Amino acid sequence: MRYLSSIAVLALALLPGSNANFLLKQRAAALRAELGLGADGTPLESASIHRLTARDDPVVPTQYIELPIDHFGKNNGTFLNRYWVNTAGYKPGGPIFVYDMGETSEEVDPDITLGPRLLNDNAVFKQLIHEFNGIGILWEHRGYGKSWNAPISNRSTPRDLQFITYENALQDLVVFIEQFSVKGINETLTPDQRPWIHYGGSSAGVRAAMLRNKRPGTLYAAWASSAPLQHVVDFSQYFDGVWDGLVAFGFGNCTRDIQAVVRHVDNVLETGNEDAKAKLKAHFLGLSGAHNPDGLFAESWNSLYLDYQAQGVDGSSFSLRDFCNHLSTDPQTKQVAPKEGWVATKGIDWTLSRWTEFAPYLDQVNSFFNTSCTGNATATDCTFNQNLYKPSDVLYLWQTCTQTGMFQSANVGDKQLIPKANTPENMLAQCNLIFPDRQGILPVRPKTDELNRYTGGWHIYPANTFFTYGEYEPWLPLGKASKRPDAPKNVTITTKIPECNTLDKHLIFGSILKDQIHCYDVISRITNPVVLEARALFKQALRQWLTCFVPKKKQQ
Repeated sequence: MRYLSSIAVLALALLPGSNANFLLKQRAAALRAELGLGADGTPLESASIHRLTARDDPVVPTQYIELPIDHFGKNNGTFLNRYWVNTAGYKPGGPIFVYDMGETSEEVDPDITLGPRLLNDNAVFKQLIHEFNGIGILWEHRGYGKSWNAPISNRSTPRDLQFITYENALQDLVVFIEQFSVKGINETLTPDQRPWIHYGGSSAGVRAAMLRNKRPGTLYAAWASSAPLQHVVDFSQYFDGVWDGLVAFGFGNCTRDIQAVVRHVDNVLETGNEDAKAKLKAHFLGLSGAHNPDGLFAESWNSLYLDYQAQGVDGSSFSLRDFCNHLSTDPQTKQVAPKEGWVATKGIDWTLSRWTEFAPYLDQVNSFFNTSCTGNATATDCTFNQNLYKPSDVLYLWQTCTQTGMFQSANVGDKQLIPKANTPENMLAQCNLIFPDRQGILPVRPKTDELNRYTGGWHIYPANTFFTYGEYEPWLPLGKASKRPDAPKNVTITTKIPECNTLDKHLIFGSILKDQIHCYDVISRITNPVVLEARALFKQALRQWLTCFVPKKKQQ
């Protein structure tokens, strides 16, 4: 099975030097991992092939709610927001769970993937709602899928997209929850009478925590997995997390050689003449790729880590394990590189040659840029500025350029894995290219400070909330367990379940999942003891918290 939908892609040229491609490809990889899909859309495990379509609960219809385009008064129009409801396991008085799908892409359209999200017996969310005899809701974010008032394309302007904001998206859920009902269930299901629990990972995990903090009367509890609560413009530190994971998983020698190659690239791009730069690029891409600009050539390194946050070193499109085993093994002697890597003893030329002998590397670069570089001069297309954007990509970049930021540029320093030429400024230039007419709406830089003031960033302490992070996930520095200098101090993550409706600014209920990465506890196909323990801990806490819920007295 290939990708799960066949929506036509939209052509849009990338400005040389942008790191937008990594943001988009990484997002798609994470969404596929959530559903157990490989890079080509097929299941990662053959035994799970039937799970994409097998539905253990009855098929549920698509439903819509009419919502304001702008909840805050600047536009009087409305749109229809899509959602699905599973009541198969509901018993009177049960809680209501809402699964925030986040920024879903066309390849994992919920029309087709209801099974692994909401209906299959092995879906974490489905297990949760059945265990608590609850109602389960799958919620689509405004602007994505079919939840908007007009098609989104590369022709969409800032004026078309101006109301797709964090504030409006949060309010969508509030309005939905506070008037929710189900045909055939003759009970009041609004949050004054039933406890509502938000379930989400990554950006959806952020919304879980933020909404619980801002509207505790609407959300009674939340499970926030891998939530990067604090928004920053430049998040080059992302790749520090990749470094730490590679070292922890036994590839420290490989990271040293990657870094040596990256610093060699930096030196050539910064001090070499045009001939030297062209020779370097041709070494990796072939003569047909020698003309690519420095910024995009630097961005090609990002492709190495595309699957890391979703699948660790065993990515489906490119395996860091295989790459590192290749780079760190002498093909003649079969010896493995010492902890400092090969460069110290064999030199940079040997390491460069060994790198490019690994054929899947160029395949990964081609997949990353939608090119056909061949390593020689015969490639029909080895120009890195030919990318295809889907509607959801345009929308995701709009959110990135206007509010959320988090540009993943070169992490210059002791853990550097990306050449310096991949900069935040390149991404800002990309924002201007995609939306050339600012119309007084597109900011010069993402308004991350303003967003943090609205949400509270990492300075929030919502009660009845469970935070989880992978020990080696790249987003950890923006979450509750952050060790950044500007993060809250004296914060400890504890597995001790707090009393219901209590909070502590120094003790955060949650778990740092040993040896795990991004959102592993909410990815159904992952069933190792660490994630099973985290899931059980949330259920134990929720049982305790639910005993404190008291419906409000109805007015006569």
